[in-house]
Amino acid sequence: MNVTKGFAEVKNSKLYYEMAGEGHPLLLVHTMLTSHRYWDEQFSEFAKQYRVIRYDVRGFGQSKISKEAFSDTQDIVQLLNFLGIEKTYLLGLSMGGEIAMQFVLEQPERVDALVMSGVGLEGYEYSIEGTQEFEPKWMAFIEHIQKHDFAGARERFIEFAVDSPAGRADEKVRDRARALMQDYTFPHFFLPDEVVAAAEAASAESEVTHVPAIQRLKEIQVPTLVMAGGYEPKDMQNIVDVLVRDIPHAKKAVIPKAGHFVSLEKPAEFNRAVLDFLADLG
Repeated sequence: MNVTKGFAEVKNSKLYYEMAGEGHPLLLVHTMLTSHRYWDEQFSEFAKQYRVIRYDVRGFGQSKISKEAFSDTQDIVQLLNFLGIEKTYLLGLSMGGEIAMQFVLEQPERVDALVMSGVGLEGYEYSIEGTQEFEPKWMAFIEHIQKHDFAGARERFIEFAVDSPAGRADEKVRDRARALMQDYTFPHFFLPDEVVAAAEAASAESEVTHVPAIQRLKEIQVPTLVMAGGYEPKDMQNIVDVLVRDIPHAKKAVIPKAGHFVSLEKPAEFNRAVLDFLADLG
């Protein structure tokens, strides 16, 4: 497989990317703490039918974080422009899915279809039970980061993002996730004060007019596949149902016996669901 590798110039940074295959563009957006390598099980398979692009979101992998405020969605705009791509299929998991959703809301003319797996939803009211289950794990994760105990933080992340309510994930999956996170040094959690201040100012400025994503779902007019692992927490399953209900052209695919990192746990089933969905678009 012939793979093109390089760095795309974006505002105040460069994004590392890899591209392979021919056909309609398909952009892959990875999840938190990982890099473009998250998609190793998908990249070559999807490239048999599509022009597949995977990249490191700013601050992950080889894409350096900047000292200035930035926008992940604007980074995608500039990445596509750099590559000469007008429209693309868009696939994201977890953090990557949330970036993808926001991109469609901001740049609907640049997307032909959307696939999201294991996404949170801005404006969704999480259950008391779900919050009580998640918050202590998240706070333990943050505590390790604050102590610069990054190995410990990765282990806490695996416990709440790779393991599931059904129990501990397969050790091979946990090892793979651990390897994917190994080089991440948590720069997003140690941003310069001026960047934090700029982000807070922008948030305060838009607070009056900002509409949460849950109230904008009907604006997503492209064909959409919403995915999840069957072992994901109840709130995540509920979010899938909300997305499928409110996005006009949405379909649902739940992969049995898989948790949040479904594409790592069940790559063959995940790939088949995505490829079948895209094939049906004609």
